[in-house]
Amino acid sequence: MERLRIGLIGAGFIGVAHANAIETIIGEKLAAAEFVSVCDADAARARGIAESFGAKEHCSDAIGLIDSDKIDTVFICTPTKYHPEIVAAAAKQGLNIFCEKPLARTLSEANEMLSAVERAGVKNQVGLVLRFSPVYNVIKQLISDPSLGRPMTVLFRDDQYFPIRGIYASTWRADFEIAGGGALIEHSIHDVDVLRWFFGEISGVQSQIKSFAEHRGIEDLAAAQIKFRSGCVGQLISVWHNILRRESNRYMEIFFENGCIWSADDFIGPISHQIADEDTVVVSSEEVLQRYLASVGLQDAKYGSLHSAQGLEDYHFLRALEKGIAASPDFRVAVKAHEIVDAIYVSARS
Repeated sequence: MERLRIGLIGAGFIGVAHANAIETIIGEKLAAAEFVSVCDADAARARGIAESFGAKEHCSDAIGLIDSDKIDTVFICTPTKYHPEIVAAAAKQGLNIFCEKPLARTLSEANEMLSAVERAGVKNQVGLVLRFSPVYNVIKQLISDPSLGRPMTVLFRDDQYFPIRGIYASTWRADFEIAGGGALIEHSIHDVDVLRWFFGEISGVQSQIKSFAEHRGIEDLAAAQIKFRSGCVGQLISVWHNILRRESNRYMEIFFENGCIWSADDFIGPISHQIADEDTVVVSSEEVLQRYLASVGLQDAKYGSLHSAQGLEDYHFLRALEKGIAASPDFRVAVKAHEIVDAIYVSARS
């Protein structure tokens, strides 16, 4: 097939992470593609990112780029408010679409975006990046061990400092009109996707949300009890704080009838697990990575050049396009996560 022609729209923090990944994938010949353009409302920033990561050109008109016939694949990394319009335009032009999470500010907008890509029949993927985390892929393997018995309960805590500061510096994340919400929709949409991936469909939620920072409509604490159809019960805690020297991280602990699995790292571990009266087994970070690479058919040398979770998800997206197969996780998976997030908000309000 001909080389993919990539345009990236949105050159903020996450856009830079994807630009870096795209440059690496092309440079290491991990996919047949060319980096055509970086687009951002700030033309100077678009130019700087294009020059830094090997894009041929830059622009400030997203719809103009989509309509230009210069690209066939678009990475949408703008603030959430602008996703629906850009996705609709890209779907109309028949482009392959990667869209960052959350898809939209509301469930209704997310459903409209799903309808747009499915009507157009375009390949699509959403930035639910924990699907490419080695630690969660290995935990997914571990929970399939029948000797553990049935899953009883899971505790999932997700914390980071409020992302309007520090390396993120995304001031729009404190603006409800742009973001649509705070820690829950912006960060823990990843977590509800992982919980559904691990434990299946969700039958009910009961929750509270609070805004200690008092940004209108932007929660910095969400606490939810989640009931799974299987009978398992989960507790999700999502918090944005002001501890700037604490890195963003997640803690997961799962109890089964006969065992327990836990990890305090959301990328490569380590992972601890114990069954019945046996000793605790620790899967080191090195082994976590090796198990993950073996499961997805990557070698150390290839992985070493990708560097990040964005590198892994972008690699899998572009490889799916090359192979002509469906990319994953797609918009339909993302809408399922939006449904859970929406239910948590509704529960908290009522």
